[in-house]
Order: sequence, then structure tokens, then C-alpha cells
Amino acid sequence: MSSVARRFAASPERTSSDTWAAITKLICQDDSSAAAEFAKVTGIAACLINDEAFSKNALVMKNKGPRLRIYCLYGNDAIERDQLNEDQLSWRPTAGDWTVFLPCLTEDFEMIKRAIDRESSKFQIYDVEKGLPEEADAKEEDSVAETAVDWELFKKL
Repeated sequence: MSSVARRFAASPERTSSDTWAAITKLICQDDSSAAAEFAKVTGIAACLINDEAFSKNALVMKNKGPRLRIYCLYGNDAIERDQLNEDQLSWRPTAGDWTVFLPCLTEDFEMIKRAIDRESSKFQIYDVEKGLPEEADAKEEDSVAETAVDWELFKKL
């Protein structure tokens, strides 16, 4: 399975809530149902971004297409923007069945797991010290060709 990465400027360029809003906008595009799911976990995701869990560990979105990996840049990296990549995607990551895996610091794992389980079944967390669960990187038989591609956006690129 192929993978696509994006890197968002976080602190001090954006607040953690603003960073989550930018990530949500990129992923959800015009999918209001997905945006509602992302809104349910705004507080939790903002806390994880604020804890810098996204610096070396990605948000991973599993769907029919490529795995989407979202990282955040902090401090001078966020200010200098050399590694920044917030470009639009050429496919709709929320088309079909999807799951998002959020990185979480070990000391907060149990508390955040309980909170995320209450909010949305579309989101899971993983302990950054243990790494992603197997299902996050498991190969699927669905091909990228079956993924909905936004051809109008593709033509603009």
C-alpha cells in the first residue's frame, strides 16, 4: 500500500485547535459527515497536537486509497516552513470506509483511549512507544484505482 505524507505548521504558528481545523479541512474536503466525526474529537486531537505527539508520529488514515500520514512541525521547523507540506490531496480520503489512528504519549494513553472511545468509532489512538497497531498498516485488496479521485482538482495541479 502506498503512503502520502503531509506536514502542518503547529506551535508557534498556529494554536493546536487551529492546526486540527487545517488538518480537518484537508482531509474532509466537502464531506460534511466526515467533518462532523472530526469535530467530535477536536478537543482530544488538539491536546495530542499540543503535547507534540504528531512531531515524529503520524496521524494515519486508513481507507481504500493510499495511507495518509499527517505530521506536525513545531518550534523553528514550524516558523521556517522548510518541511511544510499542506498541499491538497488528489483523492478523497473519506470516500468509503475509513479509520484514523492518532498518536498518543504513553503516560496519557489510557485516559485518551477512554475519551476517544466515547466520542467516535472512526478514531483510534496508538501509543507512540509501541507504534501503530497492525491494522493501521495492513495491506488491503482494494486498489488506488478504486478510490474516488477529484479530477477537477487534479487538473488544477
